[in-house]
Amino acid sequence: MKHLTLESKDLLIGDEAADVLTEYAALIARRGLGDRVELRAIGSDGDEVVATIVLSAGTTLVTETSRNQLPEPDNSEAVAYMQNQIRRITSPPPIRPAETEMETDVWESRFDEL
Repeated sequence: MKHLTLESKDLLIGDEAADVLTEYAALIARRGLGDRVELRAIGSDGDEVVATIVLSAGTTLVTETSRNQLPEPDNSEAVAYMQNQIRRITSPPPIRPAETEMETDVWESRFDEL
């Protein structure tokens, strides 16, 4: 588990979620992008919460190790989302021209004329 500090909020989240969130937040800041991520966390009162985190160039967050032995909240979906976004931003798919039915029909009709 790691402590996540955002603004004046302290939360506990799993190690993988903290590491991926930190990587994604840094990428968002470098690229001048924005996103929002929902993470399950343990609040300062010990209750499990869902935290909505807005990421932008102005987001400041800190993660630090913790000796807490509580079970990590399940953030597998959020981690998968952030990892996918990281891949999409760092290695975007090639741009391909759009094919529409109209373009195909026009091409085929011109070919038929020959």
